[in-house]
Amino acid sequence: MTADEYTNNTTRAEEQADGSPSISRRRLLKGASLCASAALGGSVIPARALRAQDAGATGASDAGGTGGTSDTGGAGENASLAATMRTASGGAVPGLDASAAQRIAPAKVANDLAILNSALLLEYLEADFYSRVVQADAGRAYLSPAVRSAVGILQRDETTHVQAVSDMIRKLGATPLQNPGFEFPREVFVSSVAFLSLASLFEETGVSAYLGAAPQVKSKDVLKFAASIYGNETRHAGLIRYLQGELLAPNDVEMPITVEEAVARVLPYIIRDRFNPAVG
Repeated sequence: MTADEYTNNTTRAEEQADGSPSISRRRLLKGASLCASAALGGSVIPARALRAQDAGATGASDAGGTGGTSDTGGAGENASLAATMRTASGGAVPGLDASAAQRIAPAKVANDLAILNSALLLEYLEADFYSRVVQADAGRAYLSPAVRSAVGILQRDETTHVQAVSDMIRKLGATPLQNPGFEFPREVFVSSVAFLSLASLFEETGVSAYLGAAPQVKSKDVLKFAASIYGNETRHAGLIRYLQGELLAPNDVEMPITVEEAVARVLPYIIRDRFNPAVG
């Protein structure tokens, strides 16, 4: 499914949901989505702050921008990895087509690409996580029927998100961030409780990170697209909480987080020695 198809499906779902009780839950779930479950996908900090972080992080990261192999995953490392997401957008976006450049100033395109690549990193993580859980359960059958059904939905949705975000990045004239690869604790592949706990962490991080990024998106098309994924991710978070026996919406409002906070949450699961932010 392309980014355009994903956005069009959202629009059609909104139109049919208005007075159409027969619309399927599946279509509503796919139609109304979320802008940001992003393993890194949080608010992208201003360029000036990123430049300052780039300078301060020199020596803390290797030439590949992996953020090093520190066991602590401290603030300096998080800032360094966060900064790579800006450069991962392709810098000045050399591959941007002329028509797109006329619609959006290059600096604004680069900003939106950084946000989209941040979102893509989290989508990669979630899609990989759920795919591995599906495979593990096929061999061990450790999930209940309800959880097993939910995981299948989550895996399909996140795989669709990866494709849709990648298509949107290409639409802006850039190359999507490469999947760095991930590692997860063994417990999530043998314990339903452990799986749901980590799934909740990933989904809640995505919800808060997309929310934090929204005010900084420059293009209305990108914002609409991201908001469609954001809606879907909030439904995922609620589904996981339901399966855990918790309140679907524990707070009156969702709270945004910064990219550094998002990085800190997911950095332990990224294979950093294989992480190469270079694109294009």
